[in-house]
Amino acid sequence: MTDSLRLPLRRKLVSLRLHSVQPVLRTRGSSPSRWLFDLEQLAERRKSDRKVSLQCIEAIHQALTQTATQVEENLASIASLATELGLALAREIVGDAIDRELLDPTSTVLRSLESVTLSSKDTRLSIFLSPTDFSAVVSKLQESPEFATLSEHAEFAVDAELGQGSVRIETGAGKLRYEPREVLDILCEEVRRESKT
Repeated sequence: MTDSLRLPLRRKLVSLRLHSVQPVLRTRGSSPSRWLFDLEQLAERRKSDRKVSLQCIEAIHQALTQTATQVEENLASIASLATELGLALAREIVGDAIDRELLDPTSTVLRSLESVTLSSKDTRLSIFLSPTDFSAVVSKLQESPEFATLSEHAEFAVDAELGQGSVRIETGAGKLRYEPREVLDILCEEVRRESKT
């Protein structure tokens, strides 16, 4: 189908052939003012569509930014919960070992003897152990080859106030108390502090 359109011209044209005319813009019988009005509406619609598209893009950008921030916050929260869960599990394991009398303070006593011996040959140690640990620790120390040279610097005694696994050491310079639960609490605080950095 071919549409024809008459245009007033000041000069004569040799020929003019249009191969495609968009019928949406101008239909047969429509006036030039209507055609211009249709173009204006089309421009307004395109402008409105562009504005909506830009608003959608901005909304998507904001949503992605907020999502990234929220994911980071959620991961930090999950990391904190995992840390606390691990620390609670460690406290349960240590508590169970203490309750079942599985902690052996022999290595703590031996390290204390070695450090005192290294610092001064004249220093004497008074080592206090819980009633449940006393005989086992002393017998293990007597079997240790290192203890024979260190034993001359120590005397052992029982302290009924000490819990299983605990050691109290007294020297002329001061006192040291090793309590497994307190040591675990200190370690837990260090882990919490490090996990926040």
